Formats: sequence, structure tokens, C-alpha cells
Amino acid sequence: MSSLKKSGETRFSLVFSIALLVLMTAVIIPGVMGSSANVNLGTAGNYVILSESGISTTGTTSIVGDVGVSPINATAITGFGLVMDPSNQFSTSSLVNGKVYAADYAGATPATLNAAISDMEAAYTDALTWSPGVTELGAGNIGGMTLTPGVYKWSTVVTVPTDVTLAGGPNDVWIFQIAQGLDISSGKHIILSGGAQAKNIYWIVGSQATLGTGSVFNGNILSKTATVINSGATLNGRALAQTAVTLDANTVTSPASGMASPPSNSGSTTAVNLGTAGNFVILTKTGISTTGTTSIVGNVGVSPAAATYITGFGLVADPSNQFSTSSLVVGKVYAADYAPPTPATMTTAVSDMQAAYTDAAGRAPGVTELGAGNIGGMTLAPGVYKWSTGVTIPTDVTLAGNSNDVWIFEIAQNLDVSSGQHVILSGGAQAKNVYWVVAGQTTLGTGSAFNGNILDQTAIILNTGATLNGRALAQTAVTLDANTVTSPASGMASPPSNSGSATAVNLGTAGSFVILTKSGISTTGTTTIIGNVGVSPAAATYITGFGLVADPSNQFSTSSLVVGKVYAADYVPPTPATMTTAVSDMQAAYTDAAGRAPGVTELGAGNIGGMTLAPGVYKWSTGVTIPTDVTLAGNSNDVWIFEIAQNLDVSSGQHVILSGGAQAKNVYWVVAGQTTLGTGSAFNGNILDQTAIILNTGATLNGRALAQTAVTLNANIVSDPLATVAPTNGGSATAVNLGTAGNFVILTKSGVSTTGTTSIVGNIGVSPIAATGMTGFGLVMDPSNQFSTSSLVNGKVYAADYVSPTPATMTTAVSDMQAAYTDAAGRTPDVTELAAGNIGGLTLAPGVYKWSTSVTIPTDVTLSGSQNSIWIFEIAQNLDVSSGQHIVLSGGAQAQNVYWVVAGQTTLGTGSVFNGNILDQTAIVLNTGATLNGRALAQTAVTLDANTVTSPASGMASPPSNSVSTTAVNLGTAGNFIILTKSGISTTGTTSIVGNVGVSPAAATYITGFGLVMDPSNQFSTSSLVNGKVYAADYVPPTPATMTSAVSDMEAAYTDAAGRAPDVTELGAGNIGGMTITPGVYKWSTSVTIPTDVTLSGSPNGIWIFEIAQNLDISSGQHVVLSGGAQAQNVYWVVGGQTTLGTGSTFNGNILDQTAIVGKTGAVLHGRALAQTAVTLDANTVN
Repeated sequence: MSSLKKSGETRFSLVFSIALLVLMTAVIIPGVMGSSANVNLGTAGNYVILSESGISTTGTTSIVGDVGVSPINATAITGFGLVMDPSNQFSTSSLVNGKVYAADYAGATPATLNAAISDMEAAYTDALTWSPGVTELGAGNIGGMTLTPGVYKWSTVVTVPTDVTLAGGPNDVWIFQIAQGLDISSGKHIILSGGAQAKNIYWIVGSQATLGTGSVFNGNILSKTATVINSGATLNGRALAQTAVTLDANTVTSPASGMASPPSNSGSTTAVNLGTAGNFVILTKTGISTTGTTSIVGNVGVSPAAATYITGFGLVADPSNQFSTSSLVVGKVYAADYAPPTPATMTTAVSDMQAAYTDAAGRAPGVTELGAGNIGGMTLAPGVYKWSTGVTIPTDVTLAGNSNDVWIFEIAQNLDVSSGQHVILSGGAQAKNVYWVVAGQTTLGTGSAFNGNILDQTAIILNTGATLNGRALAQTAVTLDANTVTSPASGMASPPSNSGSATAVNLGTAGSFVILTKSGISTTGTTTIIGNVGVSPAAATYITGFGLVADPSNQFSTSSLVVGKVYAADYVPPTPATMTTAVSDMQAAYTDAAGRAPGVTELGAGNIGGMTLAPGVYKWSTGVTIPTDVTLAGNSNDVWIFEIAQNLDVSSGQHVILSGGAQAKNVYWVVAGQTTLGTGSAFNGNILDQTAIILNTGATLNGRALAQTAVTLNANIVSDPLATVAPTNGGSATAVNLGTAGNFVILTKSGVSTTGTTSIVGNIGVSPIAATGMTGFGLVMDPSNQFSTSSLVNGKVYAADYVSPTPATMTTAVSDMQAAYTDAAGRTPDVTELAAGNIGGLTLAPGVYKWSTSVTIPTDVTLSGSQNSIWIFEIAQNLDVSSGQHIVLSGGAQAQNVYWVVAGQTTLGTGSVFNGNILDQTAIVLNTGATLNGRALAQTAVTLDANTVTSPASGMASPPSNSVSTTAVNLGTAGNFIILTKSGISTTGTTSIVGNVGVSPAAATYITGFGLVMDPSNQFSTSSLVNGKVYAADYVPPTPATMTSAVSDMEAAYTDAAGRAPDVTELGAGNIGGMTITPGVYKWSTSVTIPTDVTLSGSPNGIWIFEIAQNLDISSGQHVVLSGGAQAQNVYWVVGGQTTLGTGSTFNGNILDQTAIVGKTGAVLHGRALAQTAVTLDANTVN
């Protein structure tokens, strides 16, 4: 336990076990847990935007909270159409749900603002005094990380190129001390998890904070300079800037309990009395229809309409004729024409529904016309909101409050939720306490997820696949299409009181088994079990469906369905005693866990669907159902214990989701009755059941099934928590020798065809077929007639009928391809028939795997190993990857070291992403938009459709031999400049530069767009766009000599770097998009393009030098990503032609360019622009 404190004062303690988990996507950094300490904003906290030099907006911005400027006057607030209040103490704006203040207003306003600015500056200074627990995390690139509470510090810029998650409780505090700029890329998010609150997050930025286009940001930004919020970005927090704030069609909401000013009536808002209408999950006056397979949990009713107006449900009348049932409804179905007392019941329910609508629609609002009806991206506190228009939810909206809080939304026209968007509940908010009161039609878009009770005066439409956790109460009709509608259960009022003290359950030797039972295990279908299996006192005859093979020792048996051993009480010693002990330990663990003191009891009356649960002990005297996904949110050390007195039932297709680093091994479901996992469900945790456990068809368990009676399986996957399939020969598997076939990214015997715009990086060849077997490429013959080219291929195209030596070359390559197939298909496997060919969701260690069947990948599969590890997959039939799924490489694994050896056809589904070399004895088909980072080597044909295929010889496969000895380039005095050119610098738009700028031999007149202000010394000038000094050759001494020396050093650095001996040449034929590149020297005789993100992975001391003979181009919105501690200052892009950074791109490293550097609109450069001609900027950030 170490102490985290402010200088001279203990503030809070740090549970400081930093577990840096880099598994492709997430890094979890533990920090302060459970602290209530905070940064004191003083009166600055009364403002959602506060600045010293001005606030401007373009587009339709929506601000919830007060706005202020000081010491600047109101004329510096532009784009708001201010209307002065008669008091002259504040103004208003149609864009601001609050008041606008300026230093030149009347009364107490100047003094109030002066105090607020003073408090803002004091808060900035105070926040910087906090002692950090973590420094220089990710070398400033925190994309993809999950960060727990605490104080983090960087001496550099911080970038957020991919989503970052802040995981903690509602009282936890995060402080980010950033010495330079803060940049979040376009479309990226700061995500709050586990109840974390935006109001408790502080981004302390030494330079400019920039929120990219369409990004979503949470927290208070205290910026020493400016805050720029690009088009459509959302800020749930405060922008407190010591210079200016620039907006462009943004949503900015104060984070006090989720809103700038929570509605004035938020504390007193009471629930709407639904009366008997609350007994229905769907209630309408004119009818309900469904197409597709809808699932409804709760009662359904219509009145005065008859049952004939309930269509698509296949109703079956109950013998009483008072209600009917349906296979689509877990509940009863009522209609006005059923037998008494149903008609009277329905009349009352509809009357109550109408009364509830009238009540809710008449509540006095605390907030009106919020966001002009567009509430996408907002976080809303409890209270009453009202609009005279329709309301749209084009992006996710969050309702943040506790389990007793109430939200009422009064909407005069329509309510529309866009496809795939969500209404999210945070901090314990409950769907049952949310009321959407809609006068027009409500439409939930395809695949959207909605929370709350909809009281609609007209119709409610749920488009295909939309989910409603709430009620649909419509005064006309409800239309459904393959939806899930669930009556709203209550959620977790607060984290369990014992959440911090819950400790793991000691499983003893029972923990050595993934399945352990007393009376037997049976399976039908092809089940896959990863871990040991055991029964006792039952004999092995009670293990059925496994095809057991006794080991010669007779101490255990094996099965093709089990990656582990199978034990039974009647095997030879020491097995019987071992099993007796394991069962005893299982029973003791059950008793221990079932007796833990609970922090929460009877949660949701046993229905926990849709909830997010913090760590702790939960107890029910009833059964527990999970009709919709439930999330367990906590860190890797947190423990959950669920004590259930009756049954546990998970509905078909639902999930127990782990969030924030939560581990399945630390979750215990302690069940007195039967546990049933529904068809296709995915479950996490250890099940300790006093009776039986049943896994229905296709259910997945990442955990243990420890049952005191029996376990029944049906084509399931059961894996020991955190298990990785690990072949015993994984360390010794060697690469497959592709011979000259390795010179091709696509090689076939009978042809290659493409439709759409395909992009191929590498050579293509066909043989013995002629070039006519290649269609859709628009081939252009080279004058040598030895190869052709195509606009779709960054490489050469060869065919058997081209002139010598091509025919012989192709014959050899095809022969080598066939030999490689034979070699790979004949390797001795260590794992056979894994998961009966369904490897979706598995993590596979290096080694040789073999199947006598087809292999399917319905969900992502991960290959986890080092950069030298080898995987060989021998597949006797087909290989099929489902649409949108991925082969993920983890831990440094390289695509070039993965071999998929397929006897049947390989099919990569639409939009899938695949890694590895495919050696196929027949055909390879890539459906629309699929990506292959590897080779397609087919003994018949390859079919493409708008695909990206890239040869996998990435820089990381074999690190350059000189990577350890590569030394930094000496920039000399050029290193004192962030931009240095010989012929000029120009900018349009609002550019932000942190560092010195210089030109020489050009004069200062060649620095345009900066509004230079000459220093009294005449040795340099300044600019509002530059946090540094600006120098030119015509300024007074010693500047001219200084500039001459700097330019000379820049030229010398270019010559040095361009002359370094390369270890890797012509990588990717100049297309390095999607690659991960280790330190070293790389050289191209061509241009280099970066059409998709490229990652530079190495330590803080690693050096990269890229020698590029022609141009360097990074496409719009793409990134050069730094990983593993890599530093931008140690990266050198040495470019003979022009460098162009695409619109909205993010680039890392020093650019030494022999000609020009162009930064297109919104591009970000973390590094230097050192150009021997000119630098052109357009609203860029350079730092």
C-alpha cells in the first residue's frame, strides 16, 4: 500500500498493483480506489464554459449550463446571438440552456467573474500539485486503455487515438496532469464504466486541448491555453480555458450529477403512477403485430380492440378463455373480447394508461428544448425535460443517476432512435423509473437498445432487432419485428456494502477441474472442454457421450472432446482418494460461499437482466433469471458472489459480460436449485450448484461447472477461466517453407477474379493458366512482356503465358506452393478436433492443430504468442469465417507465421479480418470487404470482391538486425524548432503550434496566416497560434546566424538519416498500412503510403528511421500509433519527395523532408516538420 498525496498533505491511499495487460485492445491501470477527495473548482464550477479570452461557435451548438468570459468583454463571445437581460447582468442565447456572463456586464457580474477566473487558475495550479501514481503511461498514447482512479502525469502530449475507458465508482476521482497538449481523435470516446462520474475527472492540460470531430469526451478540461472542440464533438464536462474556447456544432453539458444544472425539480420528481397499466409490458388500444421471432417477457394486452388485432403471435387460448398464450411471450396475452373479468380489467388498464400519460405530460419541466430536440451524446441527470418539437437520438444518450431517481421526457411530436444507438443507464439508474411521454410516434431504429416506459399518444414501432427494456404503452398500435421486449426490473441501488471486502472462495482441489460432479456428466453433440473433468463417487460409466479412452495407467482417461484429463472414482489409485478430496472441497466451497454475509438482498426480485453489478455479495431467497445481458463491472482483483436459494436461468442468446478487467475466475454463482444456461448463451464464472447444471445447445461457459448431482451438456464450449489452448509442442513448431511461393501474396493454378475496388499489396501470379484467367484487374502489360501491372495491385502480376523467364518462375512457385501444402498438412498435431471445428471465441497458443472436419469461426478467435511463434492449422474440409469476425493477433504474434492448411474451400465472410497464410488445396473466396493480412495460395482459384490483401512481411515479423544498435539522428540546433523551413510557412484556419518556428534564408514575409507580433527586441515575433517564438532570417542579430546554423544542421541530419544502412527494404512495396513495425532502419526506392493505421511498437529507447525516396502520404483519418512506450522523438521520417498528412490524420515522429510538408485540414503532428522547401498548414495541431 503506497500513499498518494498532495504536496505536504495526505489525500487518499493507492491500492497500487499495476497490472499492465496489453492484449490487443485493453490496458488496465489500477489507481486510487474509493477515494472521495477532489479538485476544488470554487466558483469556476458554476460554469460549463469559462475562458479568459473568448468563446466562439459555428454551426448549431447546444450548451447546458452557464457560460462566462473575463477579463475580456462580451464582444469576444461570437456566434451565439446574445440577447441582453433587462438587468444587464447577463445575456441569453438560443444555444445555451443557462446564462451568459461577461466582464463588461452590470452589477456584481464583473466581480463574480473575476473570482471565477481566479478560482479556475487556482484549481489548475492545485491539480498539478497532486503526487502522481503513474507517470508517462503509454508514452502519452492512452488509446485502448482502461484506467482506474488515481493521478496520472505526462511530460509530453497525450493522445487518444482509440477509445479509452475510465472504470470506477461514482465517488472515484481521476486527475490527468499533461504538460503539453491533449488530442482525442475524430469519432473516439472517453467512456465511463462502473458508475464513474464526469464531474470527478480532471484533465489538466499545459497546452491546447483538442477534441476531434464527432468525438465524445467526459470530464473537466482545465487548459492553460485553448480548448478546441471540432465539429460535432460532445463534451460532458467543463471547458475551463485560460485563453479561448472554440466550438463547432457541439453539445456541451455540465457534469454536475450528469448535467450542468440538473433540472430544478430533479430532487422532487416522483414516479408516474401507471396503475394497472403497469401490469403489462405492452398495452395498446388498437392492436399489436409482430414479424420475425420476437421475445417478450411480461404480459401483453389490447382494448377495446379484440384478439384478432394481435397478429403474428400464434395465440393459444387458455381453457378459461380469460387469456391466451404464445411461444413468443413469457407471460399472458389479454384482449377485450376474452371472457370476464378480462374486459373490465383491460378497460381499467387502458384508462390508467391514459391517466398516466396525462399526468406525465403535465409535469412542470426543469429543462426545456434541450439540444433543440437532438439529445444524442448527452448525459442527462434526473428530472423533467420538455420539448415542443420531436426528439432524436442519433447517438447514444446516457441517463445517470441512482436507483431511486426519476426521468420524465415530455415530447410534443415524434421520438426517433437511430439504428444501433442506445439509451444507456448509468450509476444505478433503473428503466422502470424512466418515462418517455410522446405525443407523436415513437420509432426505435434497427438494432437499437432502449430503456424506459414509453407512454405514446399514438403508435410505437420497433424496427428489426431493436430491444426495449421497459414498457410500450400506446394509445394506438405497437408494431414489432424480431424484437426483445422485457418488463423493466429494478437495478442495483448502490454497490454492495461489502464490495471492497469480498474475498475469493477457496475451491481447494476442486479448482483443478473445469467440470466436477457427484453423479455424472453427459453430452450430446460435439462439446469442447478445456480443462480436467471428474466424477465421484460415480464411476466412469456415468460419463457418457465422450468416447473415453483409458490411459495405460488406468488412473485417468482421455477424450477427443476434452483438452485435459478425465477422472472417475473407480479408476486406480491415487485417483479415488484424489476425487474424494476434490468433491469434499467442492462441498466445502459451496457451504462457505452460501454463508457469506450479503451486501445486497433480493435485487430486482431475482430478475437481473440489463443490470450492471459492482463487486460484492448478493443474495436471493428466490430463483434468479437473466432474460437480457447482465454486466459485472470491476477490476481484475474484484470478487462477486451470488447466493441463489432456488434456480438460476439464463435465457437463450443472453450473456454474462465482464467489464473493466473483471475475471471469470473471481465470480461465484452459488445455486441451491438447478442452473440452466439457455441455447447459445455465454456465461462467465464458477457455478457451485447443490443440484444439477444444464447447458443447452451451443451455450458457452467460461468458468467451472461444479455440481453436487449431474452436469448435462449439448454441443457446448466449457473452458477453465482464462484458459488458453496450449499445445505441448507449441514452442518447437517451425515455420513452413513456402519457397518461391512466398514471393506472392496471391498465387493460384486456375485464376484470380475481382469485382469492386480491391487493393492488393504484393505480387500476384497464376500458372499453368494464362493471363486470361485474371479478370477485373485491367492489366497493363510491361514492355518486357514478363509481367503486367494493375491499378489495384501495388506489385507485379505474373502469368504462365508471359515471356521468359516468367513461365519457369511460375512453375517453380506453384511447385513450391504444393510442396508447402504437403509439408504443412503432414505435421504431427498436438491438438486434434478442437471444439469439433468451432473455434470461435477461443484463444490459441502456438502449435499444430488438426481437424478431420471443417473449421468455423463464428466469433473472433485470438492467436496469442510471441513474434517468433508458429501456428499451423490442418483442416480436412472447409474453413469458414463469419461476416465481421476477426483473427486477432496478440502478444506480438505475426501473420507471416500463421498457416491455415485447408483441403476444402476457404471463405472469408463479408467485412471479416483475417491474419495468416492460407494454403488451400481448392479455392479461396473473400466476400465483400473482407481483409486478408497474409497470403492466398490456392491450388484452384481465388475470388475477390472489394478486398484488401496485404503481404504479411511486416517489420515486426523479423525485427531488423540493426534494431538494437540503431542510434538517434542528431538534429543539432534544428531540434530547437518544431517547424523549420527554408522557403516559408503558411496556415489557414486555426492552427495550434507548441514550440518554436523558424524560416531561413526566407524572410518573415514568408510566414503567412500567423498574425505575427514583433517582440521589442526585433529578434523574434509571437503569434496567437504559436506557444513559442517565431524566428526569421531578416530579424536582428543573433537571429540570422542562429537560423543559418539551424538550417545547416537540418540538412546534415537529413543526409545522415538518408544514408543509414537499411535492414529492411521495400517493405510492403511501400504500403505499410495495418502493419506493426519494430525499431530499425527501413528503406524504399518508391513512395510510402499509409492507407490504414500503422503501429510502431518498441521501448522508450527504440529508434525508427524510414528512408523514403519519393513521397510520403497518410490517408485521411489514419494514424501512426506508438505502442509499448515508443517515443515520437525517436522516430525519423526521411522523405525525398513531398510529405502529405491527410485530413484529420494523426502522425508521430520527426519529418525531415527534402522538399515540402503539407498538413491537410485538422491533421495532427506530434513531432517536428523540418522541410527544405515549405510547410503548409490548415487548422492543424503541431506539438
